[in-house]
Amino acid sequence: MEQSDVFPDHQVCLDIIQGELSGSANAHRETTAKGIFMKVKTILLVLMLIGGAFGTEALADLTKSDLKRGFESIVNPGELSQAHRIREISDCTKCHEYYGEIPESKCLSCHKIIQTRREAGAGYHGQKKDKCIQCHKEHPGTAGSIVNFNKEKFDHAVAVFKLEGKHKNAKCESCHKRKTSEDGNNPAGYYVGLRYDACLDCHKDIHAGVFGEKKCEACHSAAGWKGQDLKFDHGSAKFRLEGKHANVTCDKCHKTPTPGAALGTAVFTGMKFNLCDDCHKDPHRGKLRGGCASCHLAQGWKDKNLKFDHSRAKFLLEGKHASVKCDKCHKHQALGAAPGTVAFTGVKFGLCSDCHKDPHRGELKAKCSACHSVQGWKDKDLLFDHGRDARYRLEGKHRSVTCVKCHKETKQDGSLNVASFRTRHASCSDCHKDPHRGEIMASCAKCHAVQGWRGKDLMFDHSRDTGYRLEGKHQPVKCVKCHKTKRDGSLDVSSFRVPEPQMCSPCHKHKHKGNGKFVVACDYCHHFVSWKRKKQ
Repeated sequence: MEQSDVFPDHQVCLDIIQGELSGSANAHRETTAKGIFMKVKTILLVLMLIGGAFGTEALADLTKSDLKRGFESIVNPGELSQAHRIREISDCTKCHEYYGEIPESKCLSCHKIIQTRREAGAGYHGQKKDKCIQCHKEHPGTAGSIVNFNKEKFDHAVAVFKLEGKHKNAKCESCHKRKTSEDGNNPAGYYVGLRYDACLDCHKDIHAGVFGEKKCEACHSAAGWKGQDLKFDHGSAKFRLEGKHANVTCDKCHKTPTPGAALGTAVFTGMKFNLCDDCHKDPHRGKLRGGCASCHLAQGWKDKNLKFDHSRAKFLLEGKHASVKCDKCHKHQALGAAPGTVAFTGVKFGLCSDCHKDPHRGELKAKCSACHSVQGWKDKDLLFDHGRDARYRLEGKHRSVTCVKCHKETKQDGSLNVASFRTRHASCSDCHKDPHRGEIMASCAKCHAVQGWRGKDLMFDHSRDTGYRLEGKHQPVKCVKCHKTKRDGSLDVSSFRVPEPQMCSPCHKHKHKGNGKFVVACDYCHHFVSWKRKKQ
């Protein structure tokens, strides 16, 4: 077969090739000689394929304009995408085979990250089974893109880095930044190739490197960076948070450089914490020499949590003193001041009066401890013995009398503390009111004893102490029968001055009155043993 039979109008083809090469040279002045040669080979290869498939007659039937359009689509298919316009792609065969096919191996020879993921079956590309060109079609033009990506529909769960916690709310642009390669052309790693192994690949170290090689995950999680989401356990730090320290907010100890600044900018290392006053101001103003821990606990600084044992002090707290509040003795310098600001040293305690006001107003010269003890100041706890410590001994009924009966309170509050203890006691009338209203001039002790004032305790002897002897029937008669009471039936208010006690009539009614036969005295017929008539 002649050459003219295969290419009947080969001059037309050569003209077209020459025109295409000339146009390509004008459009791409930087195209190398190797690139031109490869295009020519490609055109010839296409012509041979067309001729082999459809016959030389098909080539003969094509017009010059048809051939030109076909060659233009092969020789000059359009501009590459911006990402592929790089120095490494010097000719078409970098991506294409001579017969036009684009094998996966050529794509993956450059895109190593995609290759790794596809081989491992990881991430979005690792799950795709399609060829690269199914999704990424080249020669889109200057403004086109070969990445068909809809971020609204994309499920990040299929990506290598899954979005969890706070990451779910992050904007795409926060991580997928348009970073260019060293030559300034390739938007390297806009969707793939991003570093994510460490938090600092995306996040700025707010701690300014003070934690060295320690990973962020030791304290933080994707759920949140602070507050209740903070994973950091202070128990792993050199200073453990116990007791009240556990409830203190972080910024109380870890100060930020400026008020309101993020806690991450605070000081976390190199802090002093060996002594309490590294953080706490000494409320005692240096007056107490022992360490704070000798009196205080982390569980609390006062009241039941106070570790201080007063028995180690110079003044022991015993009895009632043990339940007294501290500020009763340790006075505040100002109203409402903190307990720690009171005076703990130099407090006078040698005498009771150093703390207690003398309720006796100086009447008693003896020491307080002669009558009182720390177990209690009064009643059963009173040490005072009236028979031993006073001039007047309490005997008989006097022993059961309450103190305020004799020692009258000076104020109307019934308190013995304000009573007078310097009292008169020479005679009964110093304390007792005379119920006989002065009728009896003898001493009270002649008739009464301290064991009791009446009844069987009465010392009065009618036959001995009066001018009238009680004999016979008179002996069992009750006193009030003769000594009439005025109101309440009590003998105390009776009258003991009976007129004419030798006469019967003041006490007995005269039964024979009016009868002229009986003009003699009663004892002429009657006697004390019986009122019946005497035997003659």
